[in-house]
Amino acid sequence: VDLETTEFMERFLRTQDVTTVIVSHDRYFLNEVCTKIVDIYRGVTQTYRGNYLSYLEKRDLRLAGEWRRYQKYRDTVKELKKQIKKLKERFILEKAAKKRDALDKLLNDPVPKPHVDLVQDFYFTASDVVKQKPKAPENEDIDIDSFWDEEDDADSHDPGVDIPVLMPTLASTNVSPGDQAKLLSEVQQPLLEVEDLHVSYGAHKVLEGLSVTIHPGEKVAIVGRNGCGKSTFVKAVCSDLGDAAAISGSIQTTDG
Repeated sequence: VDLETTEFMERFLRTQDVTTVIVSHDRYFLNEVCTKIVDIYRGVTQTYRGNYLSYLEKRDLRLAGEWRRYQKYRDTVKELKKQIKKLKERFILEKAAKKRDALDKLLNDPVPKPHVDLVQDFYFTASDVVKQKPKAPENEDIDIDSFWDEEDDADSHDPGVDIPVLMPTLASTNVSPGDQAKLLSEVQQPLLEVEDLHVSYGAHKVLEGLSVTIHPGEKVAIVGRNGCGKSTFVKAVCSDLGDAAAISGSIQTTDG
């Protein structure tokens, strides 16, 4: 669906006093139209009232709360185990037995560990442009539990630093998209340079004089009406148009 049709659907659905169930991957569309979000995750549903942005905020708060409860449970179990060990070493067996009862009670009613799906080894194939599948990181088996040192004291854990943080990139900083593009153009060679691209099928002209420059790290959206040539442009860059298309202009790519 092109942008104009999507915007029409947004306006139409907002004015209709009817119940509507929408399945879509368009987050902006969901944010503009929906008043309730049903999240299906690992076979379980969670319902959130509000638009899509409200759902994201509430979901993150819920997940953060689950992590805090899980961390507190883990720290309490570890601390009780340490206390029991020390009491036994000092032959304070009666107190150790009470601590053991408290530990058994916790272990019989555990706090489940929040599940986090990590997307790994994700890549796109685009004709001959992609020469080989990128290698996954050597330490691709990531265990969230490994971020806690079993020998640390429970009091040393700070909920604010237990969850790993990715190294910042241009996309994760406060630099505006426009300034990002300017900065990239100053410090990096273009990944793709297209100048005066013309594509036609017989008398039908699809692209006329298209020029664009893309730098490594940029996230580029190609928008326009259906049939305006978005797919044709991508196929031209990937040399996938076939013999029926007449192409002129310059397409230059660099390794990135």
